[in-house]
Amino acid sequence: MSYAWVTSWTGKSFSVNTSDEACAVFGFKSGDRIISRAGGGIVIGVAPATEGPNPKPDVLWYAVDGRDGKVSYSDNNDIRR
Repeated sequence: MSYAWVTSWTGKSFSVNTSDEACAVFGFKSGDRIISRAGGGIVIGVAPATEGPNPKPDVLWYAVDGRDGKVSYSDNNDIRR
C-alpha cells in the first residue's frame, strides 16, 4: 500500500491510501483529474471522513484546484472525469 499525508480545509492532517486498489473502488486512480461540485481537482486517495456531524467510512479524497492543496472528499456521488 502507498500512503500520502494531506491536510483538510479545517487544517487537520491525516494519511490517505493512494494505492490503485483503494481508489479503484470509486472508479479512479490517484492522480486522476476530476470535476466536482467544488470545481476541478486531482484524486489523492482513500481514507475515512471523521470530521463533522456525520462521519463516513472510506471516501475518496481529492485536492481542489486553487485551494492551496487542501483536500475535500466525495462518496463518489458528485464527481466525474
